[in-house]
Amino acid sequence: MNMESYLRPVTKDDLEIILTWRNKPEIRNLMFNDREIEWENHLKWFESLTNKETDVIKLFVESNEPRGVVQLNKIDKLHGTAEWGFYIGDAYRKGLGTLLAYHALNYIFDELKIRKLSAQVLDLNEKSLEFHRKLGFKQEGILQEQIWRNDRYIDVFLFAQFNYHWNQNKSRLAEGYMNG
Repeated sequence: MNMESYLRPVTKDDLEIILTWRNKPEIRNLMFNDREIEWENHLKWFESLTNKETDVIKLFVESNEPRGVVQLNKIDKLHGTAEWGFYIGDAYRKGLGTLLAYHALNYIFDELKIRKLSAQVLDLNEKSLEFHRKLGFKQEGILQEQIWRNDRYIDVFLFAQFNYHWNQNKSRLAEGYMNG
Protein backbone atom coordinates (compact mmCIF):
# COMPACT_ATOMS: atom_id res chain seq x y z
CA MET A 1 0.00 0.00 0.00
CA ASN A 2 1.02 3.62 -0.56
CA MET A 3 3.33 4.71 2.26
CA GLU A 4 2.63 8.34 1.45
CA SER A 5 -0.87 7.91 2.83
CA TYR A 6 -2.05 7.60 6.41
CA LEU A 7 -4.71 8.50 8.95
CA ARG A 8 -4.20 11.11 11.61
CA PRO A 9 -6.37 12.74 14.26
CA VAL A 10 -8.52 15.66 13.13
CA THR A 11 -7.53 19.01 14.61
CA LYS A 12 -9.36 22.32 14.72
CA ASP A 13 -7.20 23.41 11.79
CA ASP A 14 -8.89 20.72 9.66
CA LEU A 15 -12.45 21.76 10.42
CA GLU A 16 -12.81 24.29 7.61
CA ILE A 17 -11.86 21.82 4.87
CA ILE A 18 -14.03 19.08 6.40
CA LEU A 19 -17.04 21.41 6.49
CA THR A 20 -16.42 22.38 2.86
CA TRP A 21 -16.35 18.70 1.87
CA ARG A 22 -19.33 17.78 4.01
CA ASN A 23 -21.46 20.52 2.46
CA LYS A 24 -20.67 19.54 -1.15
CA PRO A 25 -23.96 18.37 -2.70
CA GLU A 26 -22.39 15.16 -4.05
CA ILE A 27 -21.36 14.20 -0.50
CA ARG A 28 -24.24 15.74 1.46
CA ASN A 29 -26.91 14.04 -0.68
CA LEU A 30 -25.57 10.58 0.25
CA MET A 31 -25.54 11.23 4.01
CA PHE A 32 -28.27 10.55 6.56
CA ASN A 33 -28.36 14.31 7.24
CA ASP A 34 -28.51 15.91 3.80
CA ARG A 35 -28.99 19.47 5.05
CA GLU A 36 -26.23 22.03 4.77
CA ILE A 37 -24.30 22.38 8.02
CA GLU A 38 -23.55 25.76 9.58
CA TRP A 39 -20.13 26.51 11.11
CA GLU A 40 -21.49 26.70 14.68
CA ASN A 41 -23.08 23.25 14.40
CA HIS A 42 -19.91 21.87 12.84
CA LEU A 43 -17.89 23.15 15.82
CA LYS A 44 -20.38 21.61 18.27
CA TRP A 45 -20.10 18.28 16.41
CA PHE A 46 -16.30 18.34 16.67
CA GLU A 47 -16.32 19.34 20.33
CA SER A 48 -18.81 16.56 21.11
CA LEU A 49 -16.31 14.01 19.72
CA THR A 50 -13.35 15.35 21.67
CA ASN A 51 -12.32 13.05 24.51
CA LYS A 52 -15.23 10.74 23.86
CA GLU A 53 -14.22 7.07 24.03
CA THR A 54 -17.12 5.91 21.86
CA ASP A 55 -16.29 8.09 18.84
CA VAL A 56 -13.15 8.69 16.77
CA ILE A 57 -12.61 10.85 13.71
CA LYS A 58 -9.53 10.64 11.51
CA LEU A 59 -8.33 12.62 8.54
CA PHE A 60 -7.10 10.60 5.58
CA VAL A 61 -3.92 12.16 4.13
CA GLU A 62 -2.38 11.17 0.81
CA SER A 63 0.65 12.83 -0.83
CA ASN A 64 0.70 15.33 2.08
CA GLU A 65 -2.82 16.53 1.24
CA PRO A 66 -6.03 15.95 3.20
CA ARG A 67 -8.29 13.72 1.07
CA GLY A 68 -11.07 12.38 3.26
CA VAL A 69 -12.57 11.53 6.62
CA VAL A 70 -13.16 8.32 8.57
CA GLN A 71 -15.50 8.41 11.54
CA LEU A 72 -16.14 5.66 14.08
CA ASN A 73 -19.16 5.74 16.34
CA LYS A 74 -20.63 3.56 19.05
CA ILE A 75 -17.28 1.99 19.91
CA ASP A 76 -18.09 -0.68 22.48
CA LYS A 77 -14.94 -2.18 23.98
CA LEU A 78 -16.84 -4.81 25.96
CA HIS A 79 -18.46 -6.30 22.86
CA GLY A 80 -15.70 -5.28 20.43
CA THR A 81 -18.06 -3.46 18.08
CA ALA A 82 -18.23 -0.13 16.28
CA GLU A 83 -19.93 1.62 13.35
CA TRP A 84 -18.11 3.53 10.64
CA GLY A 85 -18.67 6.12 7.98
CA PHE A 86 -16.24 7.75 5.57
CA TYR A 87 -15.91 9.83 2.44
CA ILE A 88 -13.33 11.14 0.06
CA GLY A 89 -13.68 14.89 0.24
CA ASP A 90 -11.44 16.17 -2.49
CA ALA A 91 -9.42 15.19 -5.55
CA TYR A 92 -11.18 11.88 -6.05
CA ARG A 93 -9.45 9.41 -8.32
CA LYS A 94 -9.68 5.67 -8.85
CA GLY A 95 -8.22 3.74 -5.94
CA LEU A 96 -8.27 6.56 -3.39
CA GLY A 97 -11.29 5.14 -1.54
CA THR A 98 -9.64 1.73 -1.41
CA LEU A 99 -6.52 3.29 0.04
CA LEU A 100 -8.55 5.14 2.68
CA ALA A 101 -10.41 1.92 3.55
CA TYR A 102 -7.20 -0.10 3.79
CA HIS A 103 -5.71 2.30 6.33
CA ALA A 104 -9.00 2.67 8.20
CA LEU A 105 -9.72 -1.04 8.48
CA ASN A 106 -6.17 -1.79 9.63
CA TYR A 107 -6.54 0.92 12.27
CA ILE A 108 -9.98 -0.32 13.35
CA PHE A 109 -9.16 -4.01 13.54
CA ASP A 110 -5.44 -4.02 14.39
CA GLU A 111 -5.02 -0.96 16.62
CA LEU A 112 -8.46 -0.54 18.19
CA LYS A 113 -8.99 -4.32 18.31
CA ILE A 114 -12.57 -4.04 17.07
CA ARG A 115 -14.10 -7.49 16.51
CA LYS A 116 -17.09 -6.44 14.35
CA LEU A 117 -17.48 -3.27 12.31
CA SER A 118 -20.94 -2.23 11.12
CA ALA A 119 -22.04 0.17 8.39
CA GLN A 120 -25.34 1.67 7.31
CA VAL A 121 -25.65 2.65 3.65
CA LEU A 122 -28.55 4.47 1.97
CA ASP A 123 -30.00 2.58 -0.99
CA LEU A 124 -29.34 5.55 -3.27
CA ASN A 125 -25.59 5.31 -2.60
CA GLU A 126 -24.88 2.54 -5.11
CA LYS A 127 -21.12 3.18 -5.10
CA SER A 128 -20.93 2.69 -1.34
CA LEU A 129 -23.09 -0.45 -1.47
CA GLU A 130 -20.74 -1.98 -4.05
CA PHE A 131 -17.66 -0.69 -2.22
CA HIS A 132 -18.64 -2.37 1.05
CA ARG A 133 -19.12 -5.65 -0.79
CA LYS A 134 -15.70 -5.23 -2.46
CA LEU A 135 -14.15 -4.73 0.99
CA GLY A 136 -15.64 -8.01 2.18
CA PHE A 137 -18.55 -6.65 4.19
CA LYS A 138 -21.60 -8.90 4.34
CA GLN A 139 -25.13 -7.58 4.23
CA GLU A 140 -26.93 -8.31 7.50
CA GLY A 141 -30.27 -6.72 6.74
CA ILE A 142 -32.30 -3.86 5.36
CA LEU A 143 -34.20 -1.18 7.23
CA GLN A 144 -36.99 -0.78 4.71
CA GLU A 145 -38.41 2.68 4.03
CA GLN A 146 -36.31 4.11 6.85
CA ILE A 147 -35.76 7.67 5.64
CA TRP A 148 -38.04 10.12 3.85
CA ARG A 149 -36.21 12.15 1.22
CA ASN A 150 -37.08 13.72 -2.12
CA ASP A 151 -40.70 12.53 -1.98
CA ARG A 152 -39.83 8.87 -1.39
CA TYR A 153 -38.78 6.50 1.34
CA ILE A 154 -35.20 5.26 1.26
CA ASP A 155 -34.03 1.85 2.46
CA VAL A 156 -30.93 1.55 4.62
CA PHE A 157 -28.67 -1.47 4.05
CA LEU A 158 -26.90 -2.92 7.09
CA PHE A 159 -23.41 -4.35 6.57
CA ALA A 160 -20.78 -5.89 8.82
CA GLN A 161 -17.17 -7.00 8.61
CA PHE A 162 -15.46 -9.15 11.23
CA ASN A 163 -11.79 -8.82 12.12
CA TYR A 164 -11.02 -12.39 10.99
CA HIS A 165 -12.56 -11.69 7.56
CA TRP A 166 -10.49 -8.54 7.27
CA ASN A 167 -7.31 -10.42 8.11
CA GLN A 168 -8.15 -12.87 5.30
CA ASN A 169 -9.05 -10.14 2.78
CA LYS A 170 -6.56 -7.33 3.37
CA SER A 171 -3.71 -8.78 1.29
CA ARG A 172 -6.13 -9.24 -1.64
CA LEU A 173 -7.19 -5.62 -1.32
CA ALA A 174 -3.58 -4.39 -1.13
CA GLU A 175 -2.63 -6.42 -4.21
CA GLY A 176 -5.66 -5.14 -6.10
CA TYR A 177 -4.70 -1.57 -5.31
CA MET A 178 -1.08 -1.99 -6.37
CA ASN A 179 -2.05 -3.82 -9.57
CA GLY A 180 -5.02 -1.60 -10.38
